[in-house]
Amino acid sequence: MRFSNFKIWGKDKNVVNNKTEYFPVTYGEPQQLYRSVVGLELSSSKVLNSPLEKSRDTGEMTTSQPFTLITGGHGFMLYYPVYERESNPQTVQERRQKFKGVVYTVYRIEDLITRIVNHTSVSDYSFFISDTDTISDNSLIFALDAETKKVNISTTIPFSIPLSCETLLPCQRKLMIADDSWFLTIIPEDNQYIIVIESMLLLLLGLGITTLITNYLWKTLSEKNHIEQ
Repeated sequence: MRFSNFKIWGKDKNVVNNKTEYFPVTYGEPQQLYRSVVGLELSSSKVLNSPLEKSRDTGEMTTSQPFTLITGGHGFMLYYPVYERESNPQTVQERRQKFKGVVYTVYRIEDLITRIVNHTSVSDYSFFISDTDTISDNSLIFALDAETKKVNISTTIPFSIPLSCETLLPCQRKLMIADDSWFLTIIPEDNQYIIVIESMLLLLLGLGITTLITNYLWKTLSEKNHIEQ
């Protein structure tokens, strides 16, 4: 991708100057979608900069906290670090010296969950994902209401959690998203008390989300190899 009048700008749309280190977006696919974010200085946002620096210093894939996308909706990012070719940095100092940039992928939460629901048999069940195993203010990432079939991006759960989830059914499952932990909770129907069925449903939905994100991770790794070449 070639640029004309390339500028590095922050989340407030202002040009970023007087920095010793920059992490601007320089490439994106599809181009018609990512053209609007070319030049965005990722370090201008704490939500985006923190996992970027962690990826650089550890050599591992990292994930950001959810945030509002410039292109609309809510999402999160995954980072994979790229170092100088044929280098194998072992320490934080070496990784910083050999660091070339990151390959990143952006996931729009609404699209991600819609795809999962359309490819599984869980659309009749409400569920939510949080970033803590106990629900508290600001811990909810999103929820899917079985009645409306809509993804709800809010810190408030739009339905009640039955007592059976706390006493009889293992309604919660831990999901590892790169270096972060999410917690999936499925809400069983009021007239359903068969623990085995609910346990299987929880397992299948958790595996569905994990599998879909894993496929994206493989795509990320393929793109990383392409850029390094």
